[in-house]
Amino acid sequence: MFGSISRLAVIRFATEQATSLVHRCQKKCRKRGDVARAPEILMGASHYTAAVDVWSVGCIFGELLGRRILFQAQSPVQQLELITELLGTPSLEDMRYACAGARAHMLRRAPRPPALAALYTLSVQATHEAVHLLAQANLVGDGRRVSGRATKPTDPCSE
Repeated sequence: MFGSISRLAVIRFATEQATSLVHRCQKKCRKRGDVARAPEILMGASHYTAAVDVWSVGCIFGELLGRRILFQAQSPVQQLELITELLGTPSLEDMRYACAGARAHMLRRAPRPPALAALYTLSVQATHEAVHLLAQANLVGDGRRVSGRATKPTDPCSE
């Protein structure tokens, strides 16, 4: 299908395009309330990793799938509440970079289990694979979130 283009070149191109899309969408998100901010950023983390970009891509993918913003809220605290309603309460390890106030707020609340089955209601076209990818991109713990290095795309040339 790709001829002489190597799989690595295709992955690099896709990564560059996704990064460009994330940066453009993040600029737009600032105008409409930062709807794609990762939970670790909402909780005051000062470090910014590729996992934050993966979260944003996951939110954009969820928007495309459901044709609505996944975590639209009036405030960062309300947005964090929406995230935990769907994805469950983060563990202490997930909150290792959170500020003390955010960590205390999360620990005061009753623990919530993930409600990932709700992702199937985003669209009648939501396949198991799409929901799985969305769930992996939007895990609350940045260390558990899927990365471009961790994914093994299906080789279209092998079929």
